[in-house]
Amino acid sequence: MRKYYNSLDCLKFFAAIWLMLGHYQQVMGVLFMYTQVRLEIGLLNNVVELFFLISGFLFAPSLATVSDKTFADFFKKKSCRLYPMVIVTVAVGWVVLYIQYALTGDLTVQIGFWNLLNSILLTFNGGAINNIEYGINNPAWYICVLIICYAIGYFISFISKRTNTNAMNYVVAMVFIGLGIINYKIELPFANYYSARGYEAFFLGVILFRLYDKVKNTSLITVGAALTIAVITYCMFEHAVMIDDVEAINIFIFNPAILLFFIGINSFFRSKIWQILGGISFEIYIWHAVILVFFTCYWHLTSNASLLTWTGALLFSGVTVLVSVLSYLFVEPKVNAIMEKILL
Repeated sequence: MRKYYNSLDCLKFFAAIWLMLGHYQQVMGVLFMYTQVRLEIGLLNNVVELFFLISGFLFAPSLATVSDKTFADFFKKKSCRLYPMVIVTVAVGWVVLYIQYALTGDLTVQIGFWNLLNSILLTFNGGAINNIEYGINNPAWYICVLIICYAIGYFISFISKRTNTNAMNYVVAMVFIGLGIINYKIELPFANYYSARGYEAFFLGVILFRLYDKVKNTSLITVGAALTIAVITYCMFEHAVMIDDVEAINIFIFNPAILLFFIGINSFFRSKIWQILGGISFEIYIWHAVILVFFTCYWHLTSNASLLTWTGALLFSGVTVLVSVLSYLFVEPKVNAIMEKILL
């Protein structure tokens, strides 16, 4: 039986909050705290990669057996979990954007039929088509690439079984493929900047699980992860000469250290509330960009200065979390059930 990590649900929740505030800051131009901290740069900038890393880590235990079922069954099951809320948020996002255009004459994202179609089909970034700068619910590109990563994971399992080869060889190759696509600035179907961000982080998560699973004294891993987090954080603020590539350090050192540290303290997160917060984290991720359009529209209409302070950020966070909780409890179960009836 696969072990459940409540601590990773906690990590996903706080990562979603960080990402949400970072996007609010990025769009509204807010500088938080007395130190003028910018959340969308520096440490924890690569929060989406952290989500990919966690997904890969959790997928890893099933790598050997996932191809026992047909690809159609596997793909349908993943789609029923991830895709329905994309349709809902894109539909709501399109209405909100149209209202923004009607009230202000301005558009955060284009609302034409082609953008709407690509946003619904998740073909605007990361996949076979890459002809739109921003989708109607732009953060949904993560869902597109995550589904691609799951599909690749399935075929890695399938090929390794049929050829009697080690699946981890292909997993390691995918990490380097992702790195190469980004470093060489390749822009091809399923081999572009967005898909590569998923490949390198998701399959790194698979590798981390395999390595962690072989360690007997995991407490040393936890201590080492905590020290790594502390050292990199110190260098980021006090010894910047050591931070030569922020993105690479985040993806391959800092994010893995955070994941391993939270796994090491899993025993402190026994309450099922963390499972609920983990579920809400997905809702926060998928809804926050839509709600942010409401706030930018209100700003254009009123020029309310409080939106550019912590007060505005906390209000935005509260509204997003409330909508996410309601969506998690009442909307997602129903739309997922409808999708399951159609596909399964």
